[in-house]
Amino acid sequence: MNYEMKKMYIHQKGILFVGLFIVLSMILLFVRDKPVNLSFEESRSQYDVYLEKVEGRLTEQTEQFLLDESHKINQAKINLDKVYDSYYDGNITEDDFLQERNHLEEVLYNQDGFERIFEQYLYVRENPEQRYFLYTNGWDGLLSNDNLDFLIVLLILVLVTPVFCHEYQCAMNSLGLTMEKGGRHQAICKILLVLVSVAVLVLFSFGFRYLFFSLKYGLKNGAYPLQSLSYYSTTTKNVSLMETFIYTSMIKLLGYISFSALILFLSVWIKRYTLTLFASTAVILLPFFGMGTSSAKYIFTGPLGLMLANGFFRGNLYEIDQLTDREYLVFQEIPVRTIFILIFIVLCVMLLMLFILLCLRSNVWHKAKKTNANKRIAISIMLCIVLFGMTGCSHKVQLGYDIYNYHSNRTFQNSKYRFYVDSSNLDNERLVFEDIERGVVEDLVRTPLKSSVQIERTVYGNGDYVYYIKYNLNKSGPNIYPDRISVIEVDTGTFKEKIIYEKPIDRTKQYFMGSVTLNNEDYFSLDNTNGFFLDQNSIYFIGDGVQQVNRRSGQIQTINIPTNGNIAYDGQRIFFIGDRYQLSYYDTHTKEFSTVPEIIATKFFLDDNKVFFLNPLDGEKLYVLNLVDNTRRKILDKTVLDFYCDSEYIYYQDMDNLQEYRIDYNVPACQDMKINFLR
Repeated sequence: MNYEMKKMYIHQKGILFVGLFIVLSMILLFVRDKPVNLSFEESRSQYDVYLEKVEGRLTEQTEQFLLDESHKINQAKINLDKVYDSYYDGNITEDDFLQERNHLEEVLYNQDGFERIFEQYLYVRENPEQRYFLYTNGWDGLLSNDNLDFLIVLLILVLVTPVFCHEYQCAMNSLGLTMEKGGRHQAICKILLVLVSVAVLVLFSFGFRYLFFSLKYGLKNGAYPLQSLSYYSTTTKNVSLMETFIYTSMIKLLGYISFSALILFLSVWIKRYTLTLFASTAVILLPFFGMGTSSAKYIFTGPLGLMLANGFFRGNLYEIDQLTDREYLVFQEIPVRTIFILIFIVLCVMLLMLFILLCLRSNVWHKAKKTNANKRIAISIMLCIVLFGMTGCSHKVQLGYDIYNYHSNRTFQNSKYRFYVDSSNLDNERLVFEDIERGVVEDLVRTPLKSSVQIERTVYGNGDYVYYIKYNLNKSGPNIYPDRISVIEVDTGTFKEKIIYEKPIDRTKQYFMGSVTLNNEDYFSLDNTNGFFLDQNSIYFIGDGVQQVNRRSGQIQTINIPTNGNIAYDGQRIFFIGDRYQLSYYDTHTKEFSTVPEIIATKFFLDDNKVFFLNPLDGEKLYVLNLVDNTRRKILDKTVLDFYCDSEYIYYQDMDNLQEYRIDYNVPACQDMKINFLR
């Protein structure tokens, strides 16, 4: 045994590979780890204030406390806006303003933390017996994924494959069979050394991950039910968080050990180092990448299913077929009985492989037969791996973005067409488009089943593509209501439609201040959307809040932006009026909030690199800000009640006489003319 250990770790450089594995595992875990709920981590101290009061099971007292606190914070926000309005209008003194503002801001100090705890409340109340309040980032990082640890797989491959293949490569296998302690005795030592080494390394990896998440996020409340994590929201297994970690660790350990046994068996059967390496890799990688998220990946793939173990504890998952408009099962919960049967089968197969291995390594001469069959197998496996590496999904890329303003969310114009909401008949408002050259107006939505759908009276466009929102109406009961939302993309070159997002609407939920982030999108409602825009990766819905939906994964995240009708988007930054009427923006690339220095506005309009805004510090006069050099100037020395812009003019309503005017903002002089004010 000592000789085999020395050969594996010294002569075959196993100790070097183990050291690299440990170092790389630590580095990758530190560098790549991101909290599952980033908003929880960003407001951790404020969140903890409320978590201490509600941690654990949801009770009537806990629920009433959250609802009362919601009302209190809502009222404080309303009162704070009134205080600012009164101060800007000159109705209160600065001392009164500061005193009242400080009091209200003290009430709102932990607002972000409350929003996070309220999000959990919306999830927990769906099943209060199986879902508890707790800080989830630690347990989510430890359990809420089905990733394969490629570093461990790679280490096992380079550590185990040479154990027997090295002897065949050096033609020492026959000599070993003639020795007193060769043959079966030597094979048993090698097998025990491999299995023990793999078990120790895997357990070390599990222990280090547990220690990492425990120190970084905390792993308290391990006795809470597994369904407290939204990743396992539909599971029916009555286990705790700590029990799940222990069970999955044991199953994964068996998976890695059986994978090691498979490598040993293939190395003795094939007797070729390279071919054994490719065959062992293919057994893991082909089903991992080829079977997607199906539960079959856990049942019919042998060692791989056990190595991914977390999926054994998930519940049923559904997706929507966009053609039939029906839900279909994409992942079926794996019963406990099936898990035990699978473990039993893997154990039996592993023992059978080891038994055959020992028979092949007994003191009997075996002449290696060189045939072309092994070569054909090797070539086939290599081609499969290459094909998997070459396959992928392509997507359309648009480099430029048209400016989006919420004020003009009912119209869009590109080089050929003007798209807008036709309100000539208020009982039948519809989306239409006008051919700019010919002046012909046609319906944009051409579905034959108009009575079963509802089209949102808003439109978004970018270049040659225009988008609209469609609701499917449920008429099965006494009331008609939308039960599914779809975002439709129209290619204005061919007018072909494509659904880029679709989701059922849950109408039973309540939301706090429009600021809700639910990891499980089944508990999210979008039936009050009144505007939207999008980029290559996400769709941004404007309703009670701004909800960012990942176009690939469907994950929903709330961006804490007030929806007061003042929202604009330039392809990267979302501009809005924040607290204290400060002009602010959210960078969708860096995920950071910023304010435009020294700009106070009650209303604004974004146009290329300019922002037109009403300045309350100067009596609601109209200003323009250049975003390139951050210079600003007054363009209208009148008190303005309202305004909007198009490609040529600024349209405004004079506060003094309530008359409507327009000015050309491309000329420095403020030349205005009276017009009919249009909204």
